[in-house]
Amino acid sequence: MAIYKEPFDKKLRGDEFGNMASYRKHPHRGQDWHPKEKSPIKAICDGTVGLVEWTDVLGHILVHSSADGKHWILYAHLAEKPSLKKGDKVVGGQTVVGLV
Repeated sequence: MAIYKEPFDKKLRGDEFGNMASYRKHPHRGQDWHPKEKSPIKAICDGTVGLVEWTDVLGHILVHSSADGKHWILYAHLAEKPSLKKGDKVVGGQTVVGLV
């Protein structure tokens, strides 16, 4: 079973997963945070990096598996290209996966 850790203090939570604000047509499918710009983002669980790339919608992204292989975690809108590569191992609460 994977153990998940929040990447920032709970006070810094922004738009919640499942939020159905009046301006949305579909529920929000992520968890937004509002820490200071360039703050390091630590992995929320142990796993293995599966993808690091740029997308026109999400900007720089990093995706890693959970240690049990049952979930994929997506970090989007990163300030710059992450230094991690596909196949790198991440440790929840320790490995920096990118910057805000």
